[in-house]
Amino acid sequence: MTIRAKRLDRDQREPTDLYFIETQCAEKFIKIGIASNVRNRMSKMQMDCPYPLKLLKLVPGAAHMERHLHKQFSIDNVTGEWFRPSAALLAIIEELPGRDTFDDPEVYMSWIPRKRKAA
Repeated sequence: MTIRAKRLDRDQREPTDLYFIETQCAEKFIKIGIASNVRNRMSKMQMDCPYPLKLLKLVPGAAHMERHLHKQFSIDNVTGEWFRPSAALLAIIEELPGRDTFDDPEVYMSWIPRKRKAA
């Protein structure tokens, strides 16, 4: 398998990680999303965004929470997966286990509640 094929295979995996990314401009917005490779996802987003982006929180293994969070904060929704940074949303981001860097993912994996598979 070529390096390119390995990279494509890795990037097309099912999303596993939950992330919160904020625009760094006068009117801030927060994206609640999921990806299998958040670093690559954020890099691609940055190419399309005229403002710098900041990773607020990366929660490995918590992709199953995305839909619930979108519903919970629907009143703060601006468009798509972008939300206003309400006090409630910022509090949830602060409370969730995870990290605000791409370093040392294994440290946080044991903190994440796992979605149980139906028997």
